[in-house]
Amino acid sequence: MFLIQLLRFPFTISSVNNLLNSQYYIDNQFTFPQTISCNGFTTLFTATTVVQCGEIYHIRLALADGSDANLDSWVFLEAGSFSSNGSVSVSSGIANSDTLLYEGCNAAYFTFDRSDASNDFIVYFDVDGTATPSLDYPEISDSLVIPAGQFSDTLFIYPNLDTISESTETVILNVIYERCSGSLDTVTANIYISDYPPLYLTLPDSLNICHQLFESATIQSEWGGGIEPKSLTWSNGENQGSIIVSPDSTQFFSLNISDGCNQEISDSTLVWNQCPIGNVNIFTPNSDGINDFFAPINLDDYPNPSVLIYNRWGKLVYVNEDYQNDWTGLHYESGDKLKEGIYYYIIDPESEKYNYNSTLISGYVHLIRNE
Repeated sequence: MFLIQLLRFPFTISSVNNLLNSQYYIDNQFTFPQTISCNGFTTLFTATTVVQCGEIYHIRLALADGSDANLDSWVFLEAGSFSSNGSVSVSSGIANSDTLLYEGCNAAYFTFDRSDASNDFIVYFDVDGTATPSLDYPEISDSLVIPAGQFSDTLFIYPNLDTISESTETVILNVIYERCSGSLDTVTANIYISDYPPLYLTLPDSLNICHQLFESATIQSEWGGGIEPKSLTWSNGENQGSIIVSPDSTQFFSLNISDGCNQEISDSTLVWNQCPIGNVNIFTPNSDGINDFFAPINLDDYPNPSVLIYNRWGKLVYVNEDYQNDWTGLHYESGDKLKEGIYYYIIDPESEKYNYNSTLISGYVHLIRNE
């Protein structure tokens, strides 16, 4: 019977087996047939105790048959496993269970442990490595006090975001302590600092659709960098790398990306609702409120179209580089009413995203006044 203080129950074949407390049991039927001849045994346990320098200690083990003399109980001790790790040990890690340490993002730590907490204990150490104090991380002192009653303490390192492209850098902490013999020894722990990969994001400058023709646009983002977890949020509530949209009017769409380092980046694109410009063959500028303006179909989908109009002899009679569907048949210089007749027009949509026919649209319109 083997009493484990932490678990508060005796280890016997009845209390530790493949059914009871099986997390502590190893079935040896097939696992170690050539190594250990017993049918089963426990997982590895480590015993620790506080010792004093220069003293001699013995370990005593008592084994007995609990109820059945036909069953054997054995204890296996690892050869060379009796050791003392000195007065202090040090380990390192990254906060929040992260796997990598990035500049300006997460934190790393050094943890100091001791076995005797009866008094205050000063841990002396020096810092080495390729990382530069102040530049790559805030400077730290050369010692730390573990208060009485406390077995461990932790020193945190917060790497600076220095925006300098560098290879992985190291912070090496060497703890100096006195051995029982009076000589000094050192234990060491390392952390590794990586450059933060900045977020980047690019969206197309603009896209063009015609909602009347049931067209849609795919907004494809190009992005990367940052660290996990990353979150994508479009202005329409979607959260994937590309979206398909079909607005019934010209509309901005924006994308925001954030990452596990609390960094963000945003970009936006304009989706134009611009349908094909249709010809108009007649207009009647007689102030009756009906068809008084030269207004080609869908031209108002374009913000800054230019319009040139010529008479039958090829003379320019009207020009406007920011046409707003407001020509009433007046000469662009004199302001005189033009005579009824056929006029030739040229329209330039002034749109990089005009997809439907040639950039210049031309045709003939009949001006009738009916006055």
